[in-house]
Amino acid sequence: MVPWCCGAFVRMMERIVEMMQDESTGVPVRTVKSFMSKVPSVFTGADLITWIMKNIDVDDQVEAVHVATLMASHGYFFPIDDHYLIVKNDNTYYRFQVRKAYKP
Repeated sequence: MVPWCCGAFVRMMERIVEMMQDESTGVPVRTVKSFMSKVPSVFTGADLITWIMKNIDVDDQVEAVHVATLMASHGYFFPIDDHYLIVKNDNTYYRFQVRKAYKP
């Protein structure tokens, strides 16, 4: 059984991810052109950090990157071209995980 504090933390992260995925007020998700193909449904680390700083009570960019990295390590989104679950405040592309993959 998961302690109540951990369950509350997971519910809070899920609410934040739902806010992030809102089409009008969430993190801007788009299709980008790669060398010979298109990469659908991605967002940049910079867009994610900007959204977190604007919509969540964090003190600075370092804390926003930390929050984003925690969420990535819990499986809510993942980098497209990298195997490390560290969010970077740059133009690295990320994609939201489908809900069934991270639902406890």
